Amino acid sequence: MNLEKYRMQKAQQEQLGRETCWECWRPQVGCLCEWIRPFDTRAHFVILIHPKEARKQKCGTGRLASECLNQSSLIQGVDFTEHEKINAMIADPSCIPMLVYPGEDAFNISETPLETMPLPADKKLLLFVVDGTWACAKKMMRLSKNLQELPRLCFSPDQGSDFSIKQQPHEFCLSTIESIHFLLEEMERTGFESLNGGHHNLLEVFRRMIDFQIACAADPKRPGYRRKLEYKPAKNRKPATRYSKRRLFYR
Repeated sequence: MNLEKYRMQKAQQEQLGRETCWECWRPQVGCLCEWIRPFDTRAHFVILIHPKEARKQKCGTGRLASECLNQSSLIQGVDFTEHEKINAMIADPSCIPMLVYPGEDAFNISETPLETMPLPADKKLLLFVVDGTWACAKKMMRLSKNLQELPRLCFSPDQGSDFSIKQQPHEFCLSTIESIHFLLEEMERTGFESLNGGHHNLLEVFRRMIDFQIACAADPKRPGYRRKLEYKPAKNRKPATRYSKRRLFYR
């Protein structure tokens, strides 16, 4: 980006009150830090965020999830095959690495308690979560040979996404922050986690973000003002046709 273009964008951001909060990486006017209450988990989450998702600060949920989770890491990239830090985590003998991603051989925690897996008490469960659009996540999986070799963990959501400002390709698809919340819900139900309701902060922050985006869309002073068009619940929308003939997940 050239200097003149940067200055123009900076001026536009300042005019709209778009100074950035460097904690939640959102505009100061939409800062969510006061609602974030970090909590502890038995499992450690490694959120692998696609660069395109990292730039969408206004509605990216992987970064928000990381802010809520004390036991978490956020790593940006596309191909992690030669990523030293990721490979070191996978090779760590004190950890049991798993990938949270659908697959025919994935262990479904909604159907079978996690305790049925051989998880030594002296080892830490390390969960890798791919954060990006489904197309980007699929590419990350296709390129990252080390992720392909990991055993997979999945779940069966009992309801669709509440991401009213963004349409999911299928009813069983959830945003990153919703996926982590549902996964923790299942892990607590089966006794692996003891969260005392702390994980519900993920959804509280998520909904605060959505409410802010909807308020911005309804503000006639903002560029994204929607004069007549209101956000509809995802269940009331017509499914996107571009996904109908496309294989959504990397097998």
